[in-house]
Amino acid sequence: MKSDPAPHVLVVDNDAMIRFVLKLQLEERGYHVATSANGKEAIHFLRTTPEPHVALVDVVMPEMDGFDVLDTVARDPQLRQRHAFALMTGAYPRVAARTDRLLARLCAPVLLKPYDMDDLYTIVSLLAARVNARPKSVA
Repeated sequence: MKSDPAPHVLVVDNDAMIRFVLKLQLEERGYHVATSANGKEAIHFLRTTPEPHVALVDVVMPEMDGFDVLDTVARDPQLRQRHAFALMTGAYPRVAARTDRLLARLCAPVLLKPYDMDDLYTIVSLLAARVNARPKSVA
């Protein structure tokens, strides 16, 4: 039986240093990593890439923030079925019930900055397992 290919991760953050460091760290763990500087780029990438991805999405970004990314995903069955998401933020204040429902609907965990890399690896691993367990084609 052939093992699953290395999981794909998309790091979405407007901070170039965070993208660089997370890409480096995740690649050292065997992940294929792509990056995006904002939510609009991320949505375009996720709609056009053939591989399912775990997307680590920052909250505060220009053009389209992390909540708007997740809202777009929640309304798009193909994005929702093909990819898994985690929200990254420097602080997780009490948010509107709508946002809590959105995170629950997508089963999207929240990663707090500064990251504990062991927590980040665990979340990425769990989300990658979820993505790999899904059917490979969605109509």
